[in-house]
Amino acid sequence: MSQPIKILQFLSEAEFGGTEQFVYDLATTMNPERFVNDLCFLLGPGPVGDRCKAQDLRVSYLHWRLWKTPVVLFRFYRLLRRSGYTIIHAYGFKANLAARIVGKLAGVPQIIGGLRSQYPSLKANRLLLWLDRLTLPLARCYVANSEAAVNHLVSQGYPSEKFRVIYNGLDPKLYAPADGDRRLLRKRYGLTNEEIPSIACVARLRPGKGQETLLRALAHLPTQNYRCLLVGDGPQRQSVERLARELNLGDRVKFLGARDHDEITQILQLADIFVLPSRWEGMPMAIMEAMAAGLPVIATDVGGTGELVVHGDTGLLVRVGDVAGLAREIARLLDDPELRRRLGARGRERIVKKFSLDKTVREYGALYEELAQAVASPDRSPL
Repeated sequence: MSQPIKILQFLSEAEFGGTEQFVYDLATTMNPERFVNDLCFLLGPGPVGDRCKAQDLRVSYLHWRLWKTPVVLFRFYRLLRRSGYTIIHAYGFKANLAARIVGKLAGVPQIIGGLRSQYPSLKANRLLLWLDRLTLPLARCYVANSEAAVNHLVSQGYPSEKFRVIYNGLDPKLYAPADGDRRLLRKRYGLTNEEIPSIACVARLRPGKGQETLLRALAHLPTQNYRCLLVGDGPQRQSVERLARELNLGDRVKFLGARDHDEITQILQLADIFVLPSRWEGMPMAIMEAMAAGLPVIATDVGGTGELVVHGDTGLLVRVGDVAGLAREIARLLDDPELRRRLGARGRERIVKKFSLDKTVREYGALYEELAQAVASPDRSPL
């Protein structure tokens, strides 16, 4: 058997998020006899790195700060030179920029980017857009997790031949509706009345995730017969909590803070509706997890969300910032348990058929094999 392919999965931060969860799933699921996946984070330690170490993966941190950039880039260069990677797979703008430049100087044969969002900052910042496009020839390709992300950058002048789409995937069995006592779970998270439906939103409290839109929609509801669980933490937590108080939402909204993956799975099991009113997205893992758990999803039609949620069949889509529209769809599901059940069942079916982790791992494995073969046989050019 030939030597395993050495891959560096290079991310900005080790905090929990959709991209970080996806990379953890990918690295821990691929055949370790064929693919050696190390991880490197541009910033410092975090829970994702800890989970990877617990699975015996090699993890490095660069502890980047703006004023430390030259030292950090040199440290990254030394890591690449001594580790003998065939492929760097970078995620996010900063990581892609560093991987392309330093990876090329260090002689890494194949450098690819992971396009996980529509990069709204690039659209607004012409310098960032110029830098990204300037260094793109140093990368073999961009691997996007949605057609929408590709279309966005192609509309900004990126060459379409640089892109390949591989959808995110997850293990549906981990999210299958539980047979246990749902009442015990609800009590654990402060939901004492079994008759009151609950709404879950799992997302970091940072710009773009839309928790403010959700709170304003809740304030528009004609009923107070619900509970909303906001799962996540981040720089906007204080402002979102303040808005909840200003809207007099009281104990109908519970801020649960950051939770680990097992707890999030439990919260999805006890919820009745999932809402994610983001302003932009790539292919949101939070929505995939909610659909896998059999929850009806209400989301904004941004990024790859429309490739996941089929309006009226596997969930409901609303326009960005449409508070009244979001309130209307939430009220519709609160009033119709049968519609909740039907949308949730169809959503889970779609995840099982089209967005399984096994399918995603096979497609990434084929790509990595293709790139490694091109290194071994330079006359064969992939993509």
